[in-house]
Amino acid sequence: MDNVGKFLESIVVRDCGLTKIRVGNDGDGGYVVYKELCEQSKVVYSVGVGDDIGFELDWVKKFPNTKFELYDPIIDRLPQEHKRFSFHRFGLGLKYKPLKNIVKDSTLKMDIEWDEWGAFQVFDVNELKKFSQMLVEFHLVHVETPMGLSPYFTKFYGNVLTQVNEDLFASYYDVMKFLANWFYIYHIHANNSLPAIKVGEYMFPPLIELSFIRRDLVRKAIPSNEDFPIVGLDFPNKSNRPDILDYYPMTGESA
Repeated sequence: MDNVGKFLESIVVRDCGLTKIRVGNDGDGGYVVYKELCEQSKVVYSVGVGDDIGFELDWVKKFPNTKFELYDPIIDRLPQEHKRFSFHRFGLGLKYKPLKNIVKDSTLKMDIEWDEWGAFQVFDVNELKKFSQMLVEFHLVHVETPMGLSPYFTKFYGNVLTQVNEDLFASYYDVMKFLANWFYIYHIHANNSLPAIKVGEYMFPPLIELSFIRRDLVRKAIPSNEDFPIVGLDFPNKSNRPDILDYYPMTGESA
């Protein structure tokens, strides 16, 4: 199997026997979480803030004893202050230092525009394993052959960029394989901000939101038989267009 297929096959959603709820907006910025883990999380590490803290405000409304550590290297201040929020003007990824001294059984929420791959590559394993759950948007960046080329350069770029995509998805697969040592995926949602893409023989959404639970917190994990998106829990990120359907399992081959 090629690296694109290996990566897609590594996305396996499991039913871990806990209660799913939605936290955040009914749209972009909302995530599906396990209620029991939220109740136990003393701290939420929210990485990638931008101009939307709807998730954080909804969480602290539902679970008012939680403290928030919010990180973003782009903004100067939070769009809205709260007594439970602490803001830090730096981020995660290969060009930043990884988080340290993480509070045990906390939650990680991360949407950092492709830097998530580098962030997990440099995360200290002992720190990573302190999270009880992680809510991450993954950006499956790929490359395509430019339009309007001569037949020679169409073939040339096609061959080269196929290998570039193989290398990209090999790195994506390595991250998923690494995370699978300590976490199960328990929910998936396709962000409809971008349409599905075709890479090789596969058609899939390029933006996926995954919810993870630490494996040692699970008594029994079985492959999920849920149909995604789930009515009442999942909503389109962009309300002016329909949600993406029929994307899981992600190894479905395109026609």
